[in-house]
Amino acid sequence: NGVLRMMRDEAARVRARPDIRDGERVRLLRDKYQAVIIPVDQALQTARRALQQSGDTPHGRDMEAQFGGGLDAAMAAFRDPKDLFNCHHAWDPMRTVMRNLNRQLRVSTLPIASLSPYL
Repeated sequence: NGVLRMMRDEAARVRARPDIRDGERVRLLRDKYQAVIIPVDQALQTARRALQQSGDTPHGRDMEAQFGGGLDAAMAAFRDPKDLFNCHHAWDPMRTVMRNLNRQLRVSTLPIASLSPYL
């Protein structure tokens, strides 16, 4: 992933500068991280809203119940990584959600009644 590679390079560059205090290093990395995740975060917010609005059908309610909480937790971890020098770990919960979602989509067959209460 280009964003992760860029953040690893930036962390190495900031870490290698002896003239920057530790607090300033963290601030610089946090600012850079926040700037580069804006498009990804906006896309995640759009996907989350779509999941929330899918509750009109039984399948939509099941998807929200199954994935909503995990997605919210993954988005929180993504937005505020515990370690900015290893921020790639902040993406791990999102990878877990995506693996679970992909697994669900591969095995899922839906009866028509799950798609629409009117059918």
